[in-house]
Amino acid sequence: PNSGSSGGFGFVTRWTGHTDVPVSGWQPKSGWLPSGAFCYYRVASTELQLDDLSDPNVQIDIGDTFFFKIRVTSTPGAGGLYKAKVWEQGTPEPAAWNLIKQRNASDEPAGSVLLYAHHTDVTLGDVVIEPIAVTISNVQAVMTDDTTALITWDTDQPADGRVEYGLTVAYGLQADDPALVTEHAVELTGLTPNQTYHYRITSAVAGGDEDQTGDLTFSTVNWNVRSDDFNVCELDTDVWTWVDPLGDGSLQLNGSQAVISTPGGVEHRLWGFSSSEYWVNVPRLVQPADNEDFTMEVKFESTIDTYFQTQGVYFRQDESNLMFVHFAYDQVNGTEIVALKMVNGDGQNLGDWGASVGSLGIEPLSARIQRSGNQWTVWYSLNDGADWQLYKTFTHAMVLNEVAVYCSNSGAPAPAMTTVVDYVLNTTDPIGVEDEFLLQAPVLDPIADVLMDVGESLTVPVSATDPDLDLVTLSATGLPAWASFTDFGDGTGELSLNPGLLNGGAYQLTVTAADPCGLEDSQTFWVRVGPGISSDDFNACALDPAWTFTDP
Repeated sequence: PNSGSSGGFGFVTRWTGHTDVPVSGWQPKSGWLPSGAFCYYRVASTELQLDDLSDPNVQIDIGDTFFFKIRVTSTPGAGGLYKAKVWEQGTPEPAAWNLIKQRNASDEPAGSVLLYAHHTDVTLGDVVIEPIAVTISNVQAVMTDDTTALITWDTDQPADGRVEYGLTVAYGLQADDPALVTEHAVELTGLTPNQTYHYRITSAVAGGDEDQTGDLTFSTVNWNVRSDDFNVCELDTDVWTWVDPLGDGSLQLNGSQAVISTPGGVEHRLWGFSSSEYWVNVPRLVQPADNEDFTMEVKFESTIDTYFQTQGVYFRQDESNLMFVHFAYDQVNGTEIVALKMVNGDGQNLGDWGASVGSLGIEPLSARIQRSGNQWTVWYSLNDGADWQLYKTFTHAMVLNEVAVYCSNSGAPAPAMTTVVDYVLNTTDPIGVEDEFLLQAPVLDPIADVLMDVGESLTVPVSATDPDLDLVTLSATGLPAWASFTDFGDGTGELSLNPGLLNGGAYQLTVTAADPCGLEDSQTFWVRVGPGISSDDFNACALDPAWTFTDP
């Protein structure tokens, strides 16, 4: 080899041919840019280079045989990701790469491989170019509702995604995600409930290899009634609709319960003996339901204390037909469970007028309702569902369209009533009903003290995150008249500071991030406004008052 410092051997990747850059005016052309990354072994300094990176710990003695390997993959939104390694013949290929270089989006997207020796004699063996294999892992299929499945998987390098699916191994349907990513999610919509679907996944790198799973399956379910443990502070409007016919009810989610309240003095009724008494003006949480079989549980953590207070769940066909199960005041024994129905607007019992479950003021009160065709079975529990007592089995034909939990009062005067719902559970849509989820407060990013001069304008960015992914509201207090705060509504905000020439001083401000549950994080910091340094060209015959003359 040449005794100088430049002798060596290397690769040029994504080579597009000779150009006039950085050498121009020669024939044939002698420039070598643009191109992908350069990988070069420099003999004199015994270092491996990859663009501007170097590894000085690569020792190749003259006459020895070594393997060189370089890998190029495309990174979405950026340029090529280049990796290089060297190892001696007769030793195992190391798992780690010597050098890794991520180029930016201006990198060449494609090209050839150029091998070159500079001031060095190099004997080359076989040159092998292989497409980079992609590997699919961590495949999961999750039902997000009874007609939608979310298929997720990972790949070990950026790749696209395709999911073929259907009711047989012939598939017939396909959903694509062309984005080159490593974490994949494809939603399959319009599925049929209570079916087994076959699917397979294919992912391919850009212009390279692909991997494909074997045949996989998932089953759709007919949840009919969706479960909810109300362990958030905002209503899940994908499941529930809040209905308050008289406009005087209230709904609060406190992070573990849904609390429905009605004021006293006004009747909020669900049932009557005739159509003239059938109002259905109770405040309630409503969800649509399919006309299918189900088993559901509702747990109330509120008590019945006064005559004409009720809380329960109804199953509604239309404006004039429904069936309901509720807990009510029993004039003789205390608290009772009752199942009644309305048929074409007329109230009817279902064989009895209720059964006592215990004394007044007991809670929790849980009901389990099972439907199998036209047969209904109702149980109740007073100990968190540890034991269920049979209330009754009865027959009732209806076309189910709607399910609701409600709070009701009636009589003259009607007593106020508050219903606390811990959870609604469909046994085919299981959830953790014991509120194991611990609510967490939002977290503000640190805000440093601010130093500025009068007459200066400054904006201070503010941001916060919520571990529970709740919506974060930002606010600021202690603002002087020359300051303002804007909440952008996405967990970020901005403090605008514009002190005038007379606003010097120290100001203490507080920024607060709050979630819908009332959990907060606050930071207090100082804004110190100095008098500033005033410019002066001394083009007057009197000293500006901004200056003080001192003659020690």
